[in-house]
Parts: sequence; C-alpha cells; structure tokens
Amino acid sequence: MSETIGEFTAKRVSWFFSKTADGQFQQTSCYEGNAEGFGAVYGSLTITRPLSEAGDFSGGTCTYAGMGLSEDGSAVAGQGEGTWKKTGSEMRFNLSLVVNVSDGSKVRSEGVIDYTQGIPTWTGTNYVA
Repeated sequence: MSETIGEFTAKRVSWFFSKTADGQFQQTSCYEGNAEGFGAVYGSLTITRPLSEAGDFSGGTCTYAGMGLSEDGSAVAGQGEGTWKKTGSEMRFNLSLVVNVSDGSKVRSEGVIDYTQGIPTWTGTNYVA
C-alpha cells in the first residue's frame, strides 16, 4: 500500500448536463470540501457516454479537474481519470482516480459518493501514487 496523504470530504454543490460535440451525453458534478494536505478543495467530476447509456448507473469511466487552496495561500490544481462503480442496490458509488497535480506529484484517490442522505457527499482517502 502506498503512503497515505490524508482523508477528504466534499459535498455536491451543482450538477449539470450537456451534449458534447460528438453527440455524447455529459454529466458534471461540482464538489467542494476539505482534504488533508490540500486545504479547501473544489472540483468537477465528469462522466461522458452515449445518450442510450445515460440511465445506466452500474459504473464506467470518469474524469476529474480541481483545485486545492491551503491556509498559507498556496494552491495546486489537478487533472485525473478513473472509474466509478455502483455498490449494492442503493445510490452509492465507489470511485477510484489517479490525479496529476500541478506541483508534479500524483495522487491516487479512493472514495465513495453517497446519494442516500440528501445532498450527495464524496468521502475517502488520498494516497501517493
């Protein structure tokens, strides 16, 4: 197991949908929260797939882009890719990402997005990738 960076928690603050130039359905969820080692975090999780698969919540691939703002005023940005998979019959999803950070580091993020308690939350752990 790789070195743990720390825990994170975030809540979804917006959710929007669009059509890509090649006609695919795109769903973007924006989250804000806190992450140990990164401070306040803001990010967008995007799932892009054919319209015919938009109602299939079993799993797939996703992308992430975000920014962390630490208390000392420094900031880092990150872009990553990963997978999501529904767990059980409830609206709860395991999410695994590898994020390239603007400081040259890489982060492996393992978490759960939970839609069962009202406003969706994303919690988990970040590791050195």
